Amino acid sequence: MSADGQPVDGKRRGMPVWRRHWAELCLLTLIALSSAVVLFQHRLFGRDIIVQSSGDLKPFGFDSYSDQVIGGKSTIVSDKPLSWTCTIRSGASALFCGYEIGLDDFGAKRGADLTNLEAVELVIDYRGPPTTVRFHLKNEDPRYSTHGNRGTAKMNMAEISILPGRNLIVLHPKDFSVPEWWLMQYHVTPELGRIQFDDVVSIEFQTGTHAGPADYHFAVKSVKVVRPAIAPAQLYLAILSLLGAVLFLYAAHRYRRARADAREREALEAQARDALAQVAAAAEQASQAKSDFLANMSHELRTPLNAILGYAQLLQRAQLEDKQMKAVRVINHSGNHLLSLITDILDLSKIEAGKMDLYNLPLDLRAAIDAVHEMVRFPAEQKALTLSVVVADGVPQAIKADEKRLRQILLNLLGNAVKFTASGRVALVVSLLEAAKGNALLRFEVQDSGSGLSPEDIERIFRPFEQAGSIERREAGTGLGLAISRQLVRLMNSEIHVQSRVGHGSSFWFDIRVPVVEAADQESAIDVAHVTGYAGARRSVLVVDDGEDNRALLCSMFGELGFDCREAADGLEALQSAQRNRPDLILMDLKMPGMDGFEATRLIRIIEPLKHVPVIVISANIGEDSVALCLAAGANAFLSKPVEEAELLRTVARVAGVQWVTEVAERASDEDDAPLVAA
Repeated sequence: MSADGQPVDGKRRGMPVWRRHWAELCLLTLIALSSAVVLFQHRLFGRDIIVQSSGDLKPFGFDSYSDQVIGGKSTIVSDKPLSWTCTIRSGASALFCGYEIGLDDFGAKRGADLTNLEAVELVIDYRGPPTTVRFHLKNEDPRYSTHGNRGTAKMNMAEISILPGRNLIVLHPKDFSVPEWWLMQYHVTPELGRIQFDDVVSIEFQTGTHAGPADYHFAVKSVKVVRPAIAPAQLYLAILSLLGAVLFLYAAHRYRRARADAREREALEAQARDALAQVAAAAEQASQAKSDFLANMSHELRTPLNAILGYAQLLQRAQLEDKQMKAVRVINHSGNHLLSLITDILDLSKIEAGKMDLYNLPLDLRAAIDAVHEMVRFPAEQKALTLSVVVADGVPQAIKADEKRLRQILLNLLGNAVKFTASGRVALVVSLLEAAKGNALLRFEVQDSGSGLSPEDIERIFRPFEQAGSIERREAGTGLGLAISRQLVRLMNSEIHVQSRVGHGSSFWFDIRVPVVEAADQESAIDVAHVTGYAGARRSVLVVDDGEDNRALLCSMFGELGFDCREAADGLEALQSAQRNRPDLILMDLKMPGMDGFEATRLIRIIEPLKHVPVIVISANIGEDSVALCLAAGANAFLSKPVEEAELLRTVARVAGVQWVTEVAERASDEDDAPLVAA
């Protein structure tokens, strides 16, 4: 390029395109011609021999025979060319009949040169018992045969099976061999014992080696012997040699021209690199902006949902009228539905970014399945569906898997089954397919008696934002559940399979191989509705959150259970309050003005009076990195907003050693006149 940005070779740039690229045009023309020669080589060089019953048969001679020549009782009748009937009867040591198509005019001329034989294509109509037919290409050579005497010609034989009806048969050179009896009869040398096609004098059909007494009716519709005048290998070698010479000349020309284009090309490449770097930077910025937006939106949506669902759970424990309780359940159900939509969108974003990982830990499989069953039971009861869960006896009690993702998959499948089943049943079946040392292959199958899916719907339902059925019949949702479930199952090295028929229900299943571990002591299930307090002396809890509603919710929840609750709006206030009055438990938010939850937790762990106080992080930041950072900072557990009361109570029992007291336990204690210590 010159200083003013114009090409160095201005005259060359001004040439017509065909003049500037004449070498390439010539090369492409030669390649096109070579390809045409290769493609149409059979038409250009083909010398096929075609014998058809409906074609011109004058160039060929025909002859038939049977074992009468050795004293047999068999006969052969041919009323027209290429059609004959063999009537083979016992009476000779060898039973046979044959039909021959002469190519040498009975010795008047040389046979056909089939050195380049590619294939023999036969079309034969046959009536008679299933049998075999010997097909001969009889070759003449002065070293072992007499000219004009086909009986001395070498038998290049292929034995083929034939059935009643029309038979389409294709033979290749590798299918032929020289019969052992012919080699022994003529005592030929080893080099003459190979197949030979340089002077084929006739094409012969003969009944099979073990043909028995029967009537055999043959009608050969066509015989096509494919043989080019020049062998493909020779043709390809010639073309490659020509192309090699032309390519060498073109390379020399291209090298000379490339030197002239070098500076211009380098300048263009530099511009392209700059443009690509800008595009990559913009894409990275957009991706980061998307991630930041989703993270912020998740936090902003989960924070108010925490208060909505939390108070809904508290109200469900209250003594309300039926109408009011129904309204509270609607609020709780709708809030959970909104939460599931938010979670689905975030999960899809993680999967698309390749940031979705599985965390395989020991879990009680039956307890996890019971939890899933409990979540789906209420919507199933609302629709009067029969919901059943069947776990086979051989299924291990404890396995190693990602419980959160396994539950998510099963909830999606069961939720869809309940959603799209108007009446009937929904079932989850867990079975053991294979047991090995230390691992097991499990099948999870969800069955329903719903409306079923068409093949087109099955293909569509696994796409993001897609649902099956007409718009009027579709239920609420984003259409992400199955798309996410398929990706999660693939992360588990498996695949979701579907079997469905319109009007007869559907079945979804997947098989995963999981390690089997020893069953550990599991946390007992907590009936939140019946928890009234805890055993032992009165305890205190410090709730740290910049949201007043969230603090009020947690204090209301723990106050009803007998805790002394204090509040703090940020990390610094939490440290000051904890040092004044050492709490028995701290519930810590992460994202707060001033000192955030990470810093506050780290300081708690180095302040001597507080270092052993249990800290449970409750945050709307649900990223896996946030969980890891919390645990690294010293938190005892992490719960995501909106927090489920049952999960919170189980976690408090685990990290703080709280023993919950329920109404059932109180009644049993009263009956035994035993005092109950509860705050």
